[in-house]
Amino acid sequence: MYVNGAAFGVAGGNQGEVQYAHDPVLAADLHDPFAPSGKQWTTLANATVSRMYHSGALLLETGHVITFGSEMHNVMDYYPLRTASTCFPATENVCTDAFEYQIERFTPPYLLTGKARPIIHDAPESLTHGSIFHIIVESSQAIDRVTFIRYSTTTHNLNTDQRFIELEILAYFGSKIYLQMPPNSAIAPPGNWHLFILSDGVPSISKTINLQNGPVKNVDIPRESRNNAMNLGRIGGNILALIFWGF
Repeated sequence: MYVNGAAFGVAGGNQGEVQYAHDPVLAADLHDPFAPSGKQWTTLANATVSRMYHSGALLLETGHVITFGSEMHNVMDYYPLRTASTCFPATENVCTDAFEYQIERFTPPYLLTGKARPIIHDAPESLTHGSIFHIIVESSQAIDRVTFIRYSTTTHNLNTDQRFIELEILAYFGSKIYLQMPPNSAIAPPGNWHLFILSDGVPSISKTINLQNGPVKNVDIPRESRNNAMNLGRIGGNILALIFWGF
């Protein structure tokens, strides 16, 4: 998952060959759903650690992506020599260690532009669905997007808890940006979420917001604020189907 809404394809083994872990794919694939047809996929840097069965990836608050896990590195210790009594757990020196313990950090292109990263100075620690709130940002930076990305739960190469929502910017007032939480738990389940701001495609370090069920609580938007096609009855932006896992 990328901060800007693009999808990150994680490397893996050949399709249909997970039991034998042949030919791990190291390249990272970037999917841009808004690019023209035929130009939506871009191959990025290669990983240095192969990721096969029982591996995964997570987006960090810094905007980096870490990859981890894999259990097929000494493949012939498992196939065809595997037996329940001698290979899992490893005993009698028949198996060595097929598990991958290294964690690798991937730096997406948006962190390699050389541009200054925007800064969130303050944000609420918790909010309820539908509430209007403000964050305080570095006033010298122009913020053009705000993204809301759920903390992740990942297993078996699949992130089952990943959601990306782009929040509508309701208004600007000095160093404050006014936003509105998603309307209900069907769109945004309760729990911890990353809040990122972006300036010319470059993201901040996120602030964590704990989204909760409860009564709507709104802050007042100053009349003299700059609005952004303000429509308080609508949550703007894109709610995307999230991720392609390249296994």
